[in-house]
Amino acid sequence: MAAPLGLIRENSPDIMSSFIDVSYDSGTDAFSATGFALTLVDDVDSHDFDGGFGGFSLFATIDSSGAAAAGSLSITGSVDVHSGPTLLTGDLVDFGWVDGTTDLYEFVFEVTGGDLATPAFYGTAGSTFGVIFTSIGTTFGAPDYWDDSFGSSGSSFSDTATLIPEPSSLVILGLGAFALLRRSRG
Repeated sequence: MAAPLGLIRENSPDIMSSFIDVSYDSGTDAFSATGFALTLVDDVDSHDFDGGFGGFSLFATIDSSGAAAAGSLSITGSVDVHSGPTLLTGDLVDFGWVDGTTDLYEFVFEVTGGDLATPAFYGTAGSTFGVIFTSIGTTFGAPDYWDDSFGSSGSSFSDTATLIPEPSSLVILGLGAFALLRRSRG
């Protein structure tokens, strides 16, 4: 059955992608989503990709139960603030999904490189970010969703953004900071 991650993304940075083709081959468990990165939103402004678009490529291995074993993301292109050609890459660390009128896929990636792999944008290697991906026209209905191959052409879109930490993560970070402060005063 579907199990969403409930990701909450930051407003910035955010790479908005669209015109994404989606395909899933149930025989090989291969999921792919390829399309165009259109806009990078940062704390200051919204930047269109040079030439109107960059590249968005997401690949994952998802078994018949909807569990992901591996995957990668690559966003390429250039915007006026970053020259690229590779802006962001990552390896899949978590996956969730909701089957509905419009399918929602949530991916968490670990930063592996790219021009935007900086503390000011998506963090350095090892930091995590999320892709909230909406696919239109691929609904098949649970529970046999991943038992069937499916696809759609150019009708999907996504946001690639840093994530707001879960409340439990914030508590752990706060306790760690308190312990360090207390140790330094001690």
